[in-house]
Amino acid sequence: MMIKELHYFALAVAQAGAFIHCHSSLSEYRELYQRERDNLLQNEEIQGQDPYESAVYSTWRLSYDKLDPSARLFLQICSVLHHEGISEKMFEKAALSEEQLEDSELEDEVTKLLNQLGKHDSGWSSWTFRKVIKGLMSHSLIEYDDQNRTYSIHPLVHHWGGTMTQGNRHDMQKLTLTIIGLSVPWTFTEEDYKYRRTLLKHAIDSMASLKPEDIDLHRQTCSRSK
Repeated sequence: MMIKELHYFALAVAQAGAFIHCHSSLSEYRELYQRERDNLLQNEEIQGQDPYESAVYSTWRLSYDKLDPSARLFLQICSVLHHEGISEKMFEKAALSEEQLEDSELEDEVTKLLNQLGKHDSGWSSWTFRKVIKGLMSHSLIEYDDQNRTYSIHPLVHHWGGTMTQGNRHDMQKLTLTIIGLSVPWTFTEEDYKYRRTLLKHAIDSMASLKPEDIDLHRQTCSRSK
């Protein structure tokens, strides 16, 4: 069902309807969407009757341009992670980790990234992190699940966010996977195992297209600070 493939996103559905009306049948549009999703969602030639309506990607880009650098960075990270179950806990645990990486350049980049999201010296500021989130929520680019205390982004926004990292997606994947690894505790309580399970889908998505040497955190980790 085409509406389901568009994840029930109203603007995307309206744009699809306008395109089908002028160019193709539903089945033809579906085949084209599966091959040319990015081109269709950023197409501005065929819109609905509303003259102020923009293409889906253009609408998000207008919001993206209004975000501060930290919010843009977090959105790019989210596009590498799984689109659901994104927790502040993961970034906090990584920021407070005592692990040191063999790759000093990678460690500097990870620290710089975490500093923008809430790391302060040896501590963590939830206030800073939530200010970053607030910017994204004000543009409806992220949602909060108060029951599970996690964040999620719409699957189409998730895919579009990946287009914002095309030039450095490999680096963003490596940085994000390193953060996931740093967040894993060295203790083995029931709560620790429960937390590790929440990381599995994020780790799988972050590893996509990376080489084995890019994801060998054991090789990269040399010691723990005393």
